[in-house]
Amino acid sequence: MIIRMEKKKMNNSGIYVFETKYHFYIGCSKQLDKREERHWYELINLIHRNDYMQNVYNAGYDFDFRVLEYCLESELEIKEKEWFNKYSNENKHKKALNLKECGKRPIHSYDTKVKISKKKAKKEYNFNQRYTVYDYNTEELLFIGNLLEVSKYLNLHLREILEINKI
Repeated sequence: MIIRMEKKKMNNSGIYVFETKYHFYIGCSKQLDKREERHWYELINLIHRNDYMQNVYNAGYDFDFRVLEYCLESELEIKEKEWFNKYSNENKHKKALNLKECGKRPIHSYDTKVKISKKKAKKEYNFNQRYTVYDYNTEELLFIGNLLEVSKYLNLHLREILEINKI
């Protein structure tokens, strides 16, 4: 008897919120995990395209990334707009950091898509690089994982870890 097992590809498109205690940003992505990594990479390297988010991060506010809803790619723009309106109404004490009206995405020509792909391919970074941390309290060598996990474990802001290690 032959048993064939296949790994099902999970739906990774959906709507997310990137928030602090006083701010929020609603976004959508076809690849939520990569979008989260991109936000962290740009914030840590002080190159985030959203100046409001970068300024909030630089001021020391801690962001949390949460998926609000998984949905089909064809539903992203509609769902993003719905979630922005809902989240804004439920969190009036928080300031929205979105630069554009939610639900509006540019349509790129084939040539523009090729240029964007080439530009992305040139940028090399590994957000998931593993870091080793030595715990002096327990005298153990720990392998914790990426920078986000290290910052949570050490209870430090990502920027502090980067400064300590000159990453």
